Amino acid sequence: MTTKKATTSCTSPTEQVPVAVREARTAAELEAAGRVTVAANAEFAPAGPDDPFVPSWARYLTSMADAAGRATGGATLLVAVEDGRVVGTVTLYLAPGSMQWRPEDAMFRLLAVDPPARGRGIGHALFQACLDRARAAGKRRMALHTTEWMATARAMYERAGFQREPEGDARFPGVTIIAYAADL
Repeated sequence: MTTKKATTSCTSPTEQVPVAVREARTAAELEAAGRVTVAANAEFAPAGPDDPFVPSWARYLTSMADAAGRATGGATLLVAVEDGRVVGTVTLYLAPGSMQWRPEDAMFRLLAVDPPARGRGIGHALFQACLDRARAAGKRRMALHTTEWMATARAMYERAGFQREPEGDARFPGVTIIAYAADL
């Protein structure tokens, strides 16, 4: 069973903003990326202590906050920087290591935009950077995990040609992580 969550993020860019998308360079940027990831996902927190998602959320919260761990664990941690401030982030895996159901695929996880910065194309810029880097690395497919709650993200992925791949789904207490992939 999946716990229902509200979605509050924007569905289309309303104001384009100049941001630089690049690898995180400093410990401060890694820490900021963790904070942004947690803030961006706060709307999906369990509704109360009896929510079946509570145990999964606690583990997920730790994972979201640990951007430095992802960056040192074989992933590429990208940040979107506006006026010296991290406003978005995504973790890109070009080698096996993050729940890939097909180890040869590139995969990205934890794409997040700071809530006050949403609706300006930052998520799309991070998404496109992942696709570009995977192609440059010679990858033939990109995979990702999301949830039914993340309607804005799912719509962006589907517009880009990503299709559901249920064999990559993962079930945890209170949530089903749904898999998508696309040829590059």
